[in-house]
Amino acid sequence: MIEKTNEYGIKLYMCFIDYTKAFDSIHHYTIWSSLLEQGIHPKYVSIIKSVYTKCKARVRLEKEGGEFPINRGARQGDPLSPKIFTAVLEHIFRNLELERKGLKIDGEYLSHLRFADDIVIFAQDANDLGIMVQELAQESKKAGLFVNTSKTKILTNSDKIDIQVDGQNIEYVEDYIYLGQSVSFENCTEKEIHRRVAIAWKKYWSFNEVMKNKEINLKIKKKLFEDFCKKICFLISYAIRASEDPTTYNVRCGPGGATSASSGSWRPHSPWRRSPRCSPPQALLVSWVRRRDWHIISSGVFMYTNDERFQVLHSEGSDDWILQIKYVQKRDNGTYECQVSLGSGTLSRLVHLHIVVPEAFILGADEYHVDAGSTINLVCIIEKSPVPPQYVFWYHNARMINYDATRGVSVATAPGARTQSALRIRGAAPAHSGNYSCRAANTEPAHIYVYVSEGSDKMAATLSRNASSSQHSWLTHLAITVAAILRNCL
Repeated sequence: MIEKTNEYGIKLYMCFIDYTKAFDSIHHYTIWSSLLEQGIHPKYVSIIKSVYTKCKARVRLEKEGGEFPINRGARQGDPLSPKIFTAVLEHIFRNLELERKGLKIDGEYLSHLRFADDIVIFAQDANDLGIMVQELAQESKKAGLFVNTSKTKILTNSDKIDIQVDGQNIEYVEDYIYLGQSVSFENCTEKEIHRRVAIAWKKYWSFNEVMKNKEINLKIKKKLFEDFCKKICFLISYAIRASEDPTTYNVRCGPGGATSASSGSWRPHSPWRRSPRCSPPQALLVSWVRRRDWHIISSGVFMYTNDERFQVLHSEGSDDWILQIKYVQKRDNGTYECQVSLGSGTLSRLVHLHIVVPEAFILGADEYHVDAGSTINLVCIIEKSPVPPQYVFWYHNARMINYDATRGVSVATAPGARTQSALRIRGAAPAHSGNYSCRAANTEPAHIYVYVSEGSDKMAATLSRNASSSQHSWLTHLAITVAAILRNCL
């Protein structure tokens, strides 16, 4: 990507995101909602939840403190933790507005790359990058993740315009180590080679005592050198940048100044071409095309899109070529064309994909007033959903509500063409006031504000409503009087 943007003079901004103690800070309630949202069976989520809720810790300084529950973070060393963290990141990025943002490649926009907590954001404009990074930081905070502005860096081949996150500038750098390799817009290969050589030498000197020990067999020393120093040094040769003129890099790396050479050139594979076997009238090639921008999605079994949600399903010997789109989004709406190349010409068929966006709303007005000690009853309706949702999520001040009948909180959901989910909270208290929202996995949230009033608050609210009603009656009487006068004049 860097080579192509340099070759064609395209501006590119790359922001490498770093989170502060990423695995230790994610909220547990975000983990449960993320797993359910992405189709994990509730039984599995319940098992994981029971494991996490039983975790406790204590602090030991001069004396041992009392136990306290752990309400955030993924378990260290657990093979499930990377999957959980990836699910939380997927939840975060699904809530970002990244459509038509990033670097445009073959009609598609590449906005970011993710590998666990190693994230890089792409943009062709500094302002766009600033908006994308700020949105990511805000959405990450909801999950308990905080962008470390001191370790987050920007790489660019254009003007260095100030970009801020939470009021702090992000530093521009000339190179950055991403996934173990140096990334730079200038002399990327040379920098990486020198870095690898330095790492190899550092590893060699870490075995200095072993190498100098005359009692250790020479074969063991050679094995250490081959397995650590040499492999580290020459790992770069597998990913070295293409060059028109073969260049040999002499690498001095070994005991006694042993010198080896590594070729720094390779030929990229030529564009794939198929030699069709002509056997009319059978199909020679089947392609899927998106008519909106005339983008070729697939040709045969080969995909020509970076969007991994798209996949072509075809079995050997079958005449079916199925275009599968996972996690359908509103932007996928439109016409798709299946083209079949025959020996006698081309056949095509259009498929019109209409995306139905389910809607969520809460019955009643935008505000809900209730007396302290009474029961809060809220009803959420999900409409226009082709498949009734099995779960409706309720939130209080952006935090998922923990349904616990012993605390008087319960939810009853009735799936159907018009799914209803009823939230009931007995013994309302002032702490229950705030913003309540509900949504299914594929809807935007619906909101309502609940006020739990005690005696004085109730009286003030009643007086306010009476004053408003009196004012409304006076205005109505005035309007009727004016209308009567005008009628008499006419």
